[in-house]
Amino acid sequence: MRFKDDFAKTYGSTMHEYGHALYGIQTPEDLNYSPIEGGTSLIIHESQSRFWENFIGKTKTFLVSIHEEMKKIDPRIENYSIDDIYNYINLVRPSLIRTEADEVTYHLHIMIRFEIEKALIEGKIQVNDLPRIWNEKYEEYLGISPKTDSSGVLQDIHWSGGSIGYFPTYSMGTALSAIWKKSIEKDLGKIDDLVKTKEGIRKVQNWLKEKIHQHGSAYLYNELLQKSAGENFSAQPLLDYLEDKYKAIY
Repeated sequence: MRFKDDFAKTYGSTMHEYGHALYGIQTPEDLNYSPIEGGTSLIIHESQSRFWENFIGKTKTFLVSIHEEMKKIDPRIENYSIDDIYNYINLVRPSLIRTEADEVTYHLHIMIRFEIEKALIEGKIQVNDLPRIWNEKYEEYLGISPKTDSSGVLQDIHWSGGSIGYFPTYSMGTALSAIWKKSIEKDLGKIDDLVKTKEGIRKVQNWLKEKIHQHGSAYLYNELLQKSAGENFSAQPLLDYLEDKYKAIY
C-alpha cells in the first residue's frame, strides 16, 4: 500500500535493506557459524545500508540508470523528469516517519529516540509517558506532531524487540558511510560516474567486499576503519557532503 501511494516511501527502504543483504552475501561462507561471522558491529552494518540508501540511491546518475525500470513498475513516473524525481527524493522537510526522512532531518529522529530511551533506562520517565513525550519532542525538534501512535511512538519495532541502544547506530553508520564514499572515490573515481553503469556498481560492490565484507567481524570497529580507509571516525565527511549536496539543490 505504501508503494502504491508513493514509490519514494519504499525506494529508500529497499536500497537500505540491499546494503544489509550485500554485506551478508559478500561475507565468505567459510565464516558461517564461526565466532567472526557477520558484521563487526551494528554501526558497521548500518553504514552499509545507509551507504546504498543515500550515497548511491539518491544520486541523479543512479536514478537515470534505473529510470526505465521505474516506469515499468509505475507508469505514472513517465509524467516526471529525472530532475523532478531527483529533487523529490532529496526534498528536505520535517516528517513523522524515520524510514522516510530526508538525509538532513533524519538524525533528529535518531536524537529523539536516543534521548527517550536514555531517560527510560535511567528511570526518569515511565513507559506510560512515551506517547506524550514522543509527541512533545517531535514538536520541539521538527515542528510537527503525530496524530496517532502508529505514526508516532509505535512506528519502530526496536524497543518492542528489546533493541535498546540500537538507534544511534543509524546516525553513526551514516557518518561512517560518508567516509566509505570518500575512500571509494579516492580509489575508484567519483560515485556519480561509477553508478552510471552496472560495471561501475560492481566495482563499488567489490571495493566493499575487499575492504569490509570479506573480514566478517575479525576486526574491531576502529581497526576495520583504519584498515579500510586509513583514518579515524569523524562526522566531518558527512557534514561536508550534506553541505555541498544541498547547497547545490537549494
